[in-house]
Parts: sequence; structure tokens; C-alpha cells
Amino acid sequence: MLQCMPVFCVFVLAFLGCSGDGTTLGPDGTPPLAQASPDTTTPPPSAPTLAELSREIFTPNCAFAGCHGGANPSAGLSLIADRIAGQIIGVTSPTSGRKRVDPGNPEGSYLLQKVRGDAGIRGAQMPLGGTLSAAQIEKIRAWIAVGAPL
Repeated sequence: MLQCMPVFCVFVLAFLGCSGDGTTLGPDGTPPLAQASPDTTTPPPSAPTLAELSREIFTPNCAFAGCHGGANPSAGLSLIADRIAGQIIGVTSPTSGRKRVDPGNPEGSYLLQKVRGDAGIRGAQMPLGGTLSAAQIEKIRAWIAVGAPL
């Protein structure tokens, strides 16, 4: 029995040595697996695409004859779905000298200023005869902020 005691002690010490030196513990002193992990069940909100904005906002509110649709769109700006990207993204407005949509720069984008009715816009707030909801304007702002994806 006495001869087994040193072997047992070596085994116990080796086992305890495998418990680590504490360098892999989190800031609260607990092992990483025991720490609370962030909630990954809720996906991050995503910005809409131009196709979504066109379908939900521009087509029903702006892209029709007499406004920004039809054969002679107002201010030469067509917001019809198949033309909208080439008409607004990175294009300078002839009436303001500012980019209609400056990808990544919502506050510098004239389109956003027009739909909000910001001070300093030329002409009236868009769309004429009504206003977009705060949620619709926020969708436009978010789209511009992430780079105005198609």
C-alpha cells in the first residue's frame, strides 16, 4: 500500500496540473464556456435594398405620370423601378448641385433632404401632396447609410 501512495500522489498532482494556470479564464474569473454568450437568436436589422424601396415607397408615391414617372418625369428625374438606380445613385441634382444619393452619406444626400423637407431644399418637400411616414424616411436613410445597395 505504501508503494502505491507515491504513484497515486503523482497521478493526483498530474491531474490537478491539467486544470490550467488561470490564463484562459475570462475577466470575471470563470472559464470561457461558463461565461454568458451574446444573444445570437435575434438577427441584426438589415437595411433595405433599392428594389425594396422602389416597390414599397417610390413606385406608389412618386413614380407615376405627372410626377417622377411617365414620358416626361418632373425635373427629368424618373423613379421608375428599372431606371431609378441610374437616376439617383451618385448623380448630382441639377437643381441643388448636391448628389441625389451619396452612398454612405445620408445627411449629404439630396433625396433624403427632399423627403424630410429639410431647410435649404429647392422647391417643395417630396412627395407633393403628402409626406412619407417616419418609418419610410428611416428606410431611405438606412439604405443610403449602408452604401445604397441595389
